[in-house]
Amino acid sequence: MRCKRTVSSVALLTMVGGLAAGALAAGPVPEPFICLYGHSDDPGATSAIKQIIPPFTVIEGTSRDADFIKELRDQGKVYAAHVNNPAAETAAELYDRWRAPFDDTLGGQLPGGYDAIAIDELHAAHKNGTPHSDAVVAALKRLRENYPDKGVYVAVVWQFGGKTADYLDQLNAVKRYADMLMLEVYIREGNPSYGWLGGHHEAHAGKLAAAVPGILKKTVYGLYIPQGAFVADDSTAVGFWGHLDEQFHRIRNDPAAKAMPGAMFWVYYQCRRELTPDYVVRLIDHYFISGNTDYYGDGNTRQLVANPQFDTLDGWVCKAGKGGAVEQFRYDNAPIKSFHDQHKLASHGAHGLKMVRGESHSEARFEIGGLDTKMVYTVSAWVMADAPGRLAKMIVRAADGTDIASNEIDHAGSRPDWYWKWNDWSRIIFNFAATSDTIQIVLSDEPTATGAALYWDFIELEEAYPVPQEQPTPAKAVTE
Repeated sequence: MRCKRTVSSVALLTMVGGLAAGALAAGPVPEPFICLYGHSDDPGATSAIKQIIPPFTVIEGTSRDADFIKELRDQGKVYAAHVNNPAAETAAELYDRWRAPFDDTLGGQLPGGYDAIAIDELHAAHKNGTPHSDAVVAALKRLRENYPDKGVYVAVVWQFGGKTADYLDQLNAVKRYADMLMLEVYIREGNPSYGWLGGHHEAHAGKLAAAVPGILKKTVYGLYIPQGAFVADDSTAVGFWGHLDEQFHRIRNDPAAKAMPGAMFWVYYQCRRELTPDYVVRLIDHYFISGNTDYYGDGNTRQLVANPQFDTLDGWVCKAGKGGAVEQFRYDNAPIKSFHDQHKLASHGAHGLKMVRGESHSEARFEIGGLDTKMVYTVSAWVMADAPGRLAKMIVRAADGTDIASNEIDHAGSRPDWYWKWNDWSRIIFNFAATSDTIQIVLSDEPTATGAALYWDFIELEEAYPVPQEQPTPAKAVTE
């Protein structure tokens, strides 16, 4: 069953050691090592994460909620306290910084202190022989000697895998003194360097295995999943779920990478909380828990709307309400941002669609055929408004005019918040089962006030996953 959401014996803690002569690492390392990176005590964070925890065996973050940490401990999972790696600090200063969570009992509420730390991160600038490289090596050695039973997980930037020879001192120290190497390989839609993960001579796992034999047994890739300020979902030419599926598929099919004991993700921090964690959980189950090596989805990364950024109005059927308007606009003539992420990677191009609510509502619709009625699809649109708190609606409609699904928001044009938006643009996004092989995506100002202006852009439709099969009714025992 692809969609199961629980884990039993796979979450039991094991002790990893003896990877090479003299290896000292002996902290707690769950099998598989599936790390949810970026938890905090922000309002709503823990309750939301509890809904997706089952397949994750490590939660990394800044929590000081002893009850939550002990709850995870009772489940055989590890909470890894987030610690930094300031470039100017000495070995002694790093040691004091990194050991602090091990001695922190949260005022007696967390007996024994935190079980593990996650060091964020070893830097590209600190190559072999530099003072900070030497400081990291010394601090890790001292940490292991004094805290032999604690977990030490170390994140490193991609250069440690791509240019491995420059970082052998720290990599060998991680192999000997730490319990897990989390290699950041952050691939976004606009730069789909899948070969870094596997199936290519530039794959980082193969380079690490050759340079530091045995290290892959304690190495996982860190994948780049956020869809917000640090955006991975930044192109209308690529479907995000297919983009993620391709990364998992590469890892589980590459001769070197498939030896890795898990993966690490920014799956909650700044992602689309209502959809992304659920999808990543499905991928984890398919590839790491169930051990499949075939694609979870349909094996492509396409996005299905042919004119998603209104370069023209080709394919869009626009119907203005009485006294209203639907028209293409240029960003250089409009007082709004032409991107929806912090780093201007998710560009909206030159044009968008402006919709003004009249006495009756306006619509713009785009028809798409060839859908697979055995698949769940994800549809999304970004919307801006002329004032805060505007309402906007998106509908998926069958060819016969029947509404299949819809979603409405009430914060178009509002100031950003941390979890849902990253500038004044808002996203409408939802899943639906394709009950018809031809559908229309409909953008509507029906719920908003007369005279209000909505600005639409970045419209996407993509395959998500196969429609879950109903569970068969368990057979009853036959009694004589």
